[in-house]
Amino acid sequence: MKKEIYIITKPVLTQIWNIIILLFLCGNIVGCASNDTANQKQENTMSNTVLSDNTTKGKTNYTTDENQNSNPTDESETSLEAAVDTENAAWNETQNEEGIMYNNIPLYCAEKEKQVCIEIQPSVLRPSISYYFIPTEEVQERLIALTCNLNLEAKPFDYRWQGMKESGWKLCYQDLKLTAFDGGYFYSCWEDFETNSSMEYLIQDTALYDEIQNMLENSLNYQPFDPADIKNITSAKLEMQNMYTDYELRSQTITDQKILQILEDLFNNASYIYGGAECGNQGACLELTMADGKTVKLSMAMDSCTNCGINGVYYDYRPAQYRKKGGWYSTDFFQYFDQIQPFLP
Repeated sequence: MKKEIYIITKPVLTQIWNIIILLFLCGNIVGCASNDTANQKQENTMSNTVLSDNTTKGKTNYTTDENQNSNPTDESETSLEAAVDTENAAWNETQNEEGIMYNNIPLYCAEKEKQVCIEIQPSVLRPSISYYFIPTEEVQERLIALTCNLNLEAKPFDYRWQGMKESGWKLCYQDLKLTAFDGGYFYSCWEDFETNSSMEYLIQDTALYDEIQNMLENSLNYQPFDPADIKNITSAKLEMQNMYTDYELRSQTITDQKILQILEDLFNNASYIYGGAECGNQGACLELTMADGKTVKLSMAMDSCTNCGINGVYYDYRPAQYRKKGGWYSTDFFQYFDQIQPFLP
């Protein structure tokens, strides 16, 4: 009887022990999970601290707020960010908060209110496309008086600039911005939203034009140069400092007469481009020295465009047979500078 009772009750005791063991195991699992969660929180906290330190150094803000997603950049974006930092550092020696020094004269990144500012694009390596030369004292007062006396009469848009050539600078005063053209002309085009039409100014004022042109030539040596005068090149020096050189200054000088003759044919026959360009020309500068001792500097486009600027006046230097049908690009020029060319796209 005792044996039978034991046999009958044993499964019950076994079930009870199984339940007890199961509860014990569940308790351990919950404890382990709690410890993992705590460790993970601690790791996340440490990770966020490191991320915060790194992003502060890299000048990039990442949010670590629990209510927002944290999306740090991947490795390629970090490299790009580092490249931007490198670019900024590369110009520290020549650029201050306001602009750059050029011929020992400050050029500014922005216009100054209530002052006549002359926008220029000097043919040198420079961080920005354009800068402003701002005369001071008596000269500034005289320019303001001359600018205020301009006969500003707007007329319907009729391509009146055609047949004229830019001088490489613009007169800026208040909301007025006039492009200077050879012959003492100033030009501007704008949209008249009231009449839904385009209007333009074309003003000739040789006194104001000559005042500014002479000032730029005497103070900054900022003057026009005709590419047709590029003859008998004895050396060609290319300097580059841009994203294709990792923002390091790279330079190469060519004296091979066969290559120099090719370059002479390109630039000597370059054709004028109206309206300038924004092709990264500020990041590459070509200095050509000729047999008579004269030199000319050209700001070279860094994309596929085949344009170059000479103190703010732009030219297409492609061989004439390619100007209409295409098929010739800036890489065809840069290939001659084989010590720099591998860094190009």
